[in-house]
Amino acid sequence: MHCYSEFPGKSRVDREEELIEMAKNGDKRGMELLLSEVDKDGEGIKVNNDGSIQGRAPLSWAVGNGYEAVVQLLLAKDGADVNSKDEDGRTPLSWAAANGHEVVVKLLLETGKVDADSKDKVGRRYCGRPRTGIKQ
Repeated sequence: MHCYSEFPGKSRVDREEELIEMAKNGDKRGMELLLSEVDKDGEGIKVNNDGSIQGRAPLSWAVGNGYEAVVQLLLAKDGADVNSKDEDGRTPLSWAAANGHEVVVKLLLETGKVDADSKDKVGRRYCGRPRTGIKQ
């Protein structure tokens, strides 16, 4: 574990925002460092934080961009919510399917926790079939 002092001047919120940026960009190594640190109170980074634009958690960004290694890293962390919804009601599965990331869709479905029938705010359902039959 890295201690809080290795990231001087950064609050937990700052580090959680940094985690989102790393997920967007597929920076697995940087994410490993941030996720392994603990703050002065002994608490780690929250993998389900949604403090970014569109209210998307790190997993949502990683699956939407097809970063398989980052998705695997986040899924291995306790508490990663595969059914988290952004401000439009879209889940990680919807982002992966809509963007054609078949391997990532499979990773999500293999958790056995995905609600494949979840609908977004306008009633679209994403069935885990990349680029085919996505909107129903």
